[in-house]
Amino acid sequence: ADVPADAFYSDAVAWAAEKGIVMGYSEDTFGPDDKITREQIAVIMHRFAAYKSYDTAAVDTDLSGFADTDAISDFALDGMRYAVGSGLMIGRDGNLLSPLGEASRAESVTILCRFFAENK
Repeated sequence: ADVPADAFYSDAVAWAAEKGIVMGYSEDTFGPDDKITREQIAVIMHRFAAYKSYDTAAVDTDLSGFADTDAISDFALDGMRYAVGSGLMIGRDGNLLSPLGEASRAESVTILCRFFAENK
């Protein structure tokens, strides 16, 4: 309900939701103007990789070396394992993953570039 049909991103959101790559906060709330967290972008990249049938074996990555692994939401654990294990995402200063931290534009672009460089 919060994705206007005439928004420039509505077709992309509809496609990604149909493919199971993105999900909203609920059945009728997507939050298109919300900032994206690091764990959310990790989950999206993991789901997209699975959709494309890319190797997602990095979900076995051990994240216990990071000081804040207990802050990762349950829904995002496989996504974070994939993002770190495949080299899409690295920790921040202080040995932190900052899963609930906002993914900056620079981080988001870096993750996308790393993903597409590995999956040509």
